[in-house]
Parts: sequence; C-alpha cells; structure tokens
Amino acid sequence: MFLTPLLIRMRLVLYLKTMKSSLPDKPPKLDLLRSQEGLDVKSRKTRRGFLIFGKIALVVFIVIAVLSALFSYKLITASKNIFSETENEESIIQQIKKLVFSKDKYLQGEEEGRTNILLLGMGGEGHQGAYLTDTMMIVSIKNNGDKEARDVSMISIPRDLYVKLDSGNYYRINSLYSLGEVNEQYDGGAALVTDTVSQITGLPMHYYIRVDFNGFKKIIDSLGSIDVYVENSFYDAEYPTDDYGYQTVVFKKGMNQLDGDKALKFSRSRHGVVIDGEGTEASDFARARRQQKILVAVRDKALSLETIVNPKKISEGLEALGDHIRTNIEPWETVRLAEIAQDINREEIINKVIDHGESGLLYSTTANSGAYVLLPREEDYSEIKTFCQNIFDIKYLKKENARIEVLNGTKESGLAQTIAGQLSAEDYNIVSIGNATALTEAPSVTTIYIFGTQPIETTLRKLKEKFPNGDITKLDDRAKIVDPKTSRDIESDIIIVLGPDSNSLAKQ
Repeated sequence: MFLTPLLIRMRLVLYLKTMKSSLPDKPPKLDLLRSQEGLDVKSRKTRRGFLIFGKIALVVFIVIAVLSALFSYKLITASKNIFSETENEESIIQQIKKLVFSKDKYLQGEEEGRTNILLLGMGGEGHQGAYLTDTMMIVSIKNNGDKEARDVSMISIPRDLYVKLDSGNYYRINSLYSLGEVNEQYDGGAALVTDTVSQITGLPMHYYIRVDFNGFKKIIDSLGSIDVYVENSFYDAEYPTDDYGYQTVVFKKGMNQLDGDKALKFSRSRHGVVIDGEGTEASDFARARRQQKILVAVRDKALSLETIVNPKKISEGLEALGDHIRTNIEPWETVRLAEIAQDINREEIINKVIDHGESGLLYSTTANSGAYVLLPREEDYSEIKTFCQNIFDIKYLKKENARIEVLNGTKESGLAQTIAGQLSAEDYNIVSIGNATALTEAPSVTTIYIFGTQPIETTLRKLKEKFPNGDITKLDDRAKIVDPKTSRDIESDIIIVLGPDSNSLAKQ
C-alpha cells in the first residue's frame, strides 16, 4: 500500500536510463574535412540538443521529486495516528526525506539476518473485550544475503495459551494487551505483549501492528476485495453479532471474493461445521490457517498494479484507518517492507501454528478457574523457542525430502502412529509406519538409522533435536530391523526405531 514513493524512484531511474541509452556513445568526431564541408554546424546543433535534453531531464527530475515529496507529506499527515506510537520525533521534512530516499536503509534486524513483526487483531471500541487479542501472529522475514534468498514465515499463537508473568500470576495470552493498558506497573499493552512473546519464542519482536475489527474490514474494503481459496465448505451457527447474539455464516469450497465483513467472519469463525471437505474448521488451528490465508491475500492485493498506481486511494484509505491501527513502524520503514514484500514468493511462505495438535508443542488442561487453557509441554518454553528459531529449516526439509520409516521398538501400542503423525505435521516425509519386528530385544533409546546416500544434513539435525537422547547410526540391511516376510519392500533414507524415550513425546 505504500509503494508510490518507490515507484516514483523506479520510474525516474528508468526514465534517466532511457535517456542515457538514446545518446551516442561518443560525441561526433570533428575533423578538417567535416569542417571544410560545413558539417561543424551539425555538431553545434548536437551540442545544443544535449543542453536542451539536459534541461528537460532536470525539469522532469524536479517535478517527480516534488510530486514524490507531496505524496510523502500526504502519507505522513494522513497516517499520523497510525504511526503515533513510534519513538522517533523527527520533523515532517526529515520523515519525507527518509520516505523518498529509503532504498539504502534497513529495517531493524535486517542486517542481522531476521526481522520479526507481531500482528495483533482485537475487537476495538464497541466490541465486548475491546482489547482482548483475537489474533496473534508473528511474521518473520529472513534475509539470506540477497533479495532472491529471502524467506518468510507466519507463526500463529493460540489465544488460550496460559503464560506466567514476572509477578508469578498466570494469564491467557490474549488478555495481556488489555492488562498492560489498565495496569500502571506495565509500560502499556503493546510492551507487555511483545516482551512476553519474545520470552516465549526466543525471538526479538522488532515491530508490532495492532488493528481492530473495523480497521481490518476497512483495509480490505479499501482494496476493493480479496480473493481467498476456501478449503472446506462449512457453516458456523454461533458467530457473534455486535449486539452479543449469534448469527449463521456460510462459506463454500473454492475461490471466494471476500469484502471486509466476509473476510472478518472467515478469520474469526470458531464453531465451523464442515459440510464439504475434510478435517475440522472448529479448531484454533483451522482458524489460524484461515487468518494466514487472509494475510497473504491482502499482501497480494496491496501489491497489485491497480492499488500501487492509485495514490489518492492509498491516502484516503490511510485517513479512514487512522483510528483503527497502531504500530511502532516508521513511515519510511513501510516503504522498505513493501520493497521486500515484492520479492517474496507466496508459494514458499512457511505457515505454522503453535498448538497441541499439529506441532505438539502444547497440551490442553483446565485452570484453577475451570477455564480451558493451553500450556507448553516444556515449562521453560525450550521446545517452542527451538521451533520458532529454526522455523526456516522447514524449507530445507522439503528440499531434502528424506523418506522416513517410523517403527515401534517398544511394547507401547500405537506409539509409531502417534510419533509419525507429529513428524508428518512438521513436514517430514513419512513413507511407512510399523513395528521393528526383526529386533531380538527392545532398544534402550530411540535409534535413527541412515539407510540412504542422498544429502540429508538438515533432516538429521532436526531429528536429533526431536530425539535428544537417541543414537544415529548407519544401516546396511533393512532386514536387521524389519522381518522381510511380513513387510513389503520400501525405499527409505532414514529408519527411526522408537525406544522408551519416545513415550514422553507421545504423552499428549
């Protein structure tokens, strides 16, 4: 949405390059013969043409610079409420300078290799629990050294995660923003949430963006609409209304064009009943997936040609959004973000949820109050930190695509099925599940057998993190583990034989 200053710079550069390419490589040669023939008049005309051409170029440059500055001024003044929480108190002129000439400036964390942005969605004024965060998502941008190598991940945090603050008290993470706003011992809601998320994930939160429901709808309506593919047809008969009642919302499988109101309902639905498709739409995991779809669709529409060539539409949209969005991102940094966003392949965005199902990082329980909550499987959040810090390894797991067998070496029924499900959810390529029938005795710990020749360094490192007490060894004959009479031939690169230490992974 903030690409106009960038486009102006790009157009100027292309215009000057075009002018340069139209000029001769060398000035006309003047020799005695040409002088005698009166051709020196042409050379004087050429020089005069150069001067006129240069003046035109200068005028064009000045006009474009002025237009860019005027638009930048409009953007900054129209969005002064949005950017009101930035710590920088620079003058308008200084901000315009940064906005127009921000190409060589960097976001926080960019030079260190990774920038993290926390997105917070909440009801806002007129909604019950105005400052309860209905959506919490980390967008991470990894800079691998050049723009083609940038990776992006989106990690959703469930609203029911129960966290312990320094005071020793436990709170649902979706209540922290509200707590920080009303309790003077904290530095505001944004500070409390970003600090807590950093402690949980081990990632510094460089920026945050807070948007309420009305702002969410206005963002999408200002873009016209967004296109979202709905995986399952479903209905939700318990979607809340503004007067604290319920209404029924319905979504049909396939590509849907959503306006702001419909997109909000798609994002917030918590009681979806699937009528055409697979899986569920009533879980926090499914809801987080839908929210990530919406975010990608907004990004695509905001960077579309019809949006970026319409500065009037952009500035009017910012004015309308002023009361609904808050961020600590500076105006010039939005231009840098837009530049980066253009170079990202949406098909390679990593989408994950910290939950008790797919990732297996949490487990559900009941708080003293009787409320349903989620707690980390490891109390010190070490598993969640490892997951978040190494999120980009998923890309390399998929590239290696190591074929993995999961075999149960214990007497615990269903262990291989459970662990294989967890690994599959973490993007490992599971090709077979069974029992280690040829073993003469049960293994004391999980053993990871390498049974192939392709490069699988990332896969092995991740598996070692998953089974820290396990052993890694080479295997030359699959029949030493699985009785060939009772199993079909399977081509695999890794065979995991689960030991008693795997029971702790499957306990939830």
